[in-house]
Amino acid sequence: MRGTVLILILTCLLVPPLVVVTVPDMHPALIVIMWLLPIPPVVQLFREPRNPPISTSFATPLVPLVPILGMMANLYLMINLGAMTWVRLIVWIIIGFLIYVFYGTECKDLVLFFFPDG
Repeated sequence: MRGTVLILILTCLLVPPLVVVTVPDMHPALIVIMWLLPIPPVVQLFREPRNPPISTSFATPLVPLVPILGMMANLYLMINLGAMTWVRLIVWIIIGFLIYVFYGTECKDLVLFFFPDG
């Protein structure tokens, strides 16, 4: 928890000056917003209980409306993709599958070599 908060605080302190240097003609109000925007998440992190109860679990709001709307939105976006995009996707899926199969069998052989019992 402390490491996460430290990284978040350092990022909040270091990123705005880098953006100001790379975009010198930025409006001053945007600079102020960039400095102030990370404050609420940091405050919320400090307000979180250290040891949350075990029974706490995530629940999707408005089930089944939100998942169905999400699927419909993604389906709409997929339908509007061009044919070449689908060809590229299929080619990359095949490349990834081949890497997975051949690299996985190589790693399996190495594991069996170093750990013959397991």
